[in-house]
Amino acid sequence: MQQQFQEPEPSPLLPQATVMPPVKFAATPGLIEVLKAKLSNKDVKVQESAVEVLLEMGQEGTDILLTIMKEESMRRAYRIRRGFIVYFSIVGVLLLLAVFAKVQLLSLIGSFTAVLSTAFVASSAQKQGVTALAKSSDIRAVPFLLEALEFNQKDLQSQSRNTLITLLPQLRLEHTNMLTAAHRKILHKHLKKNDI
Repeated sequence: MQQQFQEPEPSPLLPQATVMPPVKFAATPGLIEVLKAKLSNKDVKVQESAVEVLLEMGQEGTDILLTIMKEESMRRAYRIRRGFIVYFSIVGVLLLLAVFAKVQLLSLIGSFTAVLSTAFVASSAQKQGVTALAKSSDIRAVPFLLEALEFNQKDLQSQSRNTLITLLPQLRLEHTNMLTAAHRKILHKHLKKNDI
């Protein structure tokens, strides 16, 4: 006498659990903008959810993240260049004022130096992107992780350093065009200090 197992009839009163197939995202410009906005959001939970989505997407998520990081890196470089232009223009005007009008120069230059330092701050999208790239093992993350060594945040520097320790030995000759002169300079500086 063999007893067969039968599934009970579903009750109309109880909600039925359904298993949803994994969602496949396509890397459209709209999705990239949405994820970039979420990475830049002031709410840390929103930022972390965007990182989770990118990591769950696998290779395609890494591709999207690298695209976002490249754009953010270019924006930061532009802010730095613009900051220097504004800073030195103001210092030039102040020098002229100091020579001709006897204005107190040092206090004014000090306050404008603080304005210049804001150009060097990494965006929240860059910070979250570095956190996500540090979790990946994609060799294309190396330039952005090198840039993160220059951010003024110890936790990002530490994450970047630890990931670079594993990724740098994987660099091959075909990866040489991936690093700019600025990246090589950062790498040289940190190798010289024995950071990496």
